[in-house]
Amino acid sequence: MPTKSLTTISTIADLITNDMTLSLYCSGCRQWRDIDADKWVAEGRGDADFTRVRFKCEQCGTVADKQLRANSTKAGYHYPLTNIAMSQG
Repeated sequence: MPTKSLTTISTIADLITNDMTLSLYCSGCRQWRDIDADKWVAEGRGDADFTRVRFKCEQCGTVADKQLRANSTKAGYHYPLTNIAMSQG
């Protein structure tokens, strides 16, 4: 029987390595946004543990809910990056 191993996805770099996306939902603005993982890595923040980062909506200050998803652009759908702005907070 083949051995199965678990994959841990907790850093921004892990998202890219595993072809995943982190989507953020602002319940105050009722909008979704995907983070730009490539930008985080380019800025030297690829080792950031997104499970511990609190993302806040820059428009209303609501702490965003996080959802890990298969890469949305490859899956054929995409939530715009420009509807709401999220900041690390």
